[in-house]
Amino acid sequence: DMRVLDYKTGKSFDPARIQSDPQLTLYQMAFEALGMGEVSGLSLYHVPTLTRHDSPRHGPELVEAMEERVGKSAEAIASGEFPETPSESACRGCDYKARCGAWRG
Repeated sequence: DMRVLDYKTGKSFDPARIQSDPQLTLYQMAFEALGMGEVSGLSLYHVPTLTRHDSPRHGPELVEAMEERVGKSAEAIASGEFPETPSESACRGCDYKARCGAWRG
């Protein structure tokens, strides 16, 4: 029985996110692509509350969507395309704001 276990140290999160969390899908795919066996389940462990949230492995629809997302990202990287996509949550702690065209001015 192989499980992916991801530790979360933030103050809070919605436990329902485990059902479709893209990070867990990617971990599942990586584990299996490395030939380490089939993942039977996924878990998020919330360190501040010492609580583990479990889910069955992510299904083919989530895996296929992640494969497409990874493929598009790889193509963009290979072509040197890095569009700026600012958002408050993504940019809040970014170390590259000084170099980002979206934040100049």
